[in-house]
Amino acid sequence: MFHKVLLPTDGSDNSLRAAEYVVNLLRFKPDIQVTLINVYHVPPELKAFDHEHPFAPGLVSSVKEMSKRYLAKTAAVFEQAGFSVTSESLEGEPAQVIVDYAAKGGFDHIVMGSRGAGQWSGLIFGSVTQKVIPLAPCPLVLIR
Repeated sequence: MFHKVLLPTDGSDNSLRAAEYVVNLLRFKPDIQVTLINVYHVPPELKAFDHEHPFAPGLVSSVKEMSKRYLAKTAAVFEQAGFSVTSESLEGEPAQVIVDYAAKGGFDHIVMGSRGAGQWSGLIFGSVTQKVIPLAPCPLVLIR
């Protein structure tokens, strides 16, 4: 059953619906531990660009701030319902970081939106969700 849930979020409508799903679980089982994560990926080329070109200062820090805003937006869903969650902003390839974090953290479920904010890039490169499905170390609940 649900004891420790990992909720990856990108601030999209589907991520927020996944948060509502977990809130409903908490209403029946308030002792579930919930952790929100947002995984951002800054390609090395952009990191170098951030340091080498003074007209684009703070590119990496802007991405980190956006990650924190996504987490806060999702955490607000829980706070409004009277529940607290932990959250963490992580850097790396999103699908792999989600899978590794779930395995290392001993999560018994991952709950995530079936499609995130990067819908157009998902058509070209494959969505994060599609990459997590075959690698998930525990049951995965997808929310449309």
